[in-house]
Amino acid sequence: MSRFNLVTEPWICIIEIETGQQRLVSMAEAFRHADKYRCLAGDTETQDFAVLRVLVAVLQTVYSRYDASGVPYDAVTVNNQMQQISDLDPNEDEEAFDEYLDQLDGTWDQLWKQKQFTSIVLDYLNCWNDHFYLFDDRFPFFQTTKSTLEKVLPKGKKASPVAGKFLNRTISESNNKVALFAPKADSQKDHLDEAELARWIITYQGYTGLSDKASLVKEGQKPSKGWLFDIGGLYLEGNNLFETLMLNYIPYHLAEQYRGKRQRPCWEYSDQDVIDRLVSGTPVNNFAELYTNWSRIVYMDPKTDMDQPVNVGDAKLPLIAHDVQLEPMTIWHFNKSGDFKGHFTPCKYTPEQAMWRSFGLITLKTSTDTDKEQYRPGILEQYSRVKQVAGNRWFTLHAVGMRDDGNATSWLPIDELTDSLNLNDIVISDTNSNGWVVRVNEVVDVTKKVVDSVYWSFLKRITEIRDMDESAGNQYIYREKELLYQRLDKQFRNWLEELNPDDSIETKAREWRKQCKTIVVSRAKDLVSQSGGRDFTGIEKGDNIENVPTAYLTFLRMLNQTIGEVN
Repeated sequence: MSRFNLVTEPWICIIEIETGQQRLVSMAEAFRHADKYRCLAGDTETQDFAVLRVLVAVLQTVYSRYDASGVPYDAVTVNNQMQQISDLDPNEDEEAFDEYLDQLDGTWDQLWKQKQFTSIVLDYLNCWNDHFYLFDDRFPFFQTTKSTLEKVLPKGKKASPVAGKFLNRTISESNNKVALFAPKADSQKDHLDEAELARWIITYQGYTGLSDKASLVKEGQKPSKGWLFDIGGLYLEGNNLFETLMLNYIPYHLAEQYRGKRQRPCWEYSDQDVIDRLVSGTPVNNFAELYTNWSRIVYMDPKTDMDQPVNVGDAKLPLIAHDVQLEPMTIWHFNKSGDFKGHFTPCKYTPEQAMWRSFGLITLKTSTDTDKEQYRPGILEQYSRVKQVAGNRWFTLHAVGMRDDGNATSWLPIDELTDSLNLNDIVISDTNSNGWVVRVNEVVDVTKKVVDSVYWSFLKRITEIRDMDESAGNQYIYREKELLYQRLDKQFRNWLEELNPDDSIETKAREWRKQCKTIVVSRAKDLVSQSGGRDFTGIEKGDNIENVPTAYLTFLRMLNQTIGEVN
């Protein structure tokens, strides 16, 4: 029984540009009219991120095989199912391979100029139409069949039951923990319609946790919490859905080891093939496979009655390697110790920390062969090339992550973390040694030094003067630092978002340092004005008396030394 085809049935939430209204569209509609839609507008931003990657996986797959006119590239051999039948080896014919890469770039450029996707995308979706059914006994989308489930589970083991209220991340309720202020009444928490279920299954594969018990994870492997759960996600948003998809579609990876690899979206392979590759630890070497990665075997009865509570079965799958720099939509962290010492791994977001504080990790790239501790997100590295076609423009850089419950045995997703910056492209594309990227990062570093070192020292002296114990003192310092960052946050965002290519870098940097100094001094004065008698009496330090006023004078001297001349 085949029901609810994602190619033709509406399930993707979008906002129409003309009406400003939210509505559901099919995958075919999403690609056919992408220029008419403002953005994805699902239940959560993490859901939108997961769905966006599935849509981008379609583009990565189709346009790695066919040009904008729908003609296969000379270097690529495709079968009657529009599949690339083998990887390309750049060493076999270097000239032909370079020509292929140029053609991939040319396809991106042509699509951007046309401002819409070509019919080859719809031809591809129609070709694979029978692999996009939500309910199916052969190729259920992002799921496994009953026969495969019974085959791969250890003898005597059953899949873990997963209720609709656990799939639905606006509730995220388990049998042991009731969600307060849930958006659905208790009697309806396990109910989902087909469109909701399609979106949440995709999201569940990306943000899962570890609370389920059934597992296919072998000794020496680790279970997946969901690839998206483990990264600090990034994506670029344009003026409409077409631009957003294009800005996150990368014709080929900048790292040579990934070039020429076949795109392997999960729907092109049987559920058994997908499971076997994950269980065997086969490295993921292409975008489409990464974007459609499974963290779980999910089984849902094809005859499921949607008028009844939703229930699926699942089993853990192994996580994919984290020290492989294939992922283009994340910040990377260089590990100086631990299991991944000497390697980069995706960097999760720190709760309550504004994205601009990680500006260097996001925008800077390795400058020399000896500088191995910086790796720029692939979508931004790609943008440095495509801006030649896209031209000077404004866009939004989004950050998406998931907070866990802090329990290492469950890692239950409990809340999403999101942030965004509206930027002129010059701020991320001008990577010259004295360009905007480097200079803005210097401003960020100075700002962080002012708060984390200069202001920290001032706060530390206050805790000593007040004879606070270590725990209370640390809490006070942390709280006051974050309050200062909150004061700086809006002003810095305004400064960053107003930068223009015609501005003088020196003038704008001095403008922010002056503004930063004003904000920090104002907050320090507030603390001085709140001082009591003991703060003015102070404590003996050697031959001197240190009190809040003397600590404030020391703070001003350090601030002037750090922030420089700003008059």
